[in-house]
Amino acid sequence: MIHYYHIINVPATRAAGCLMYWASGKPDTPEPQEAMIVNEDQVNRSLERYDNGATTRAVLTSTVTLNRPAEMQNILNSIIGNQEDAA
Repeated sequence: MIHYYHIINVPATRAAGCLMYWASGKPDTPEPQEAMIVNEDQVNRSLERYDNGATTRAVLTSTVTLNRPAEMQNILNSIIGNQEDAA
């Protein structure tokens, strides 16, 4: 099974206070349905680009699209530094 990922722009997320996703050919977006999707092989071949922790973070598309608000809030908290709210 191949997994697919949304890529979060970490600095843009911190600046906006909400998850900001890479969008193909457009500015970053807070809308997951407008976000670029990358397959697992692409992420694994280029972790420095897609999931380096400092500027980017790869999140399973299923986490985003299945409306898992607690998980998404934990991801946001881990990026912007509100650890006391993380579960």
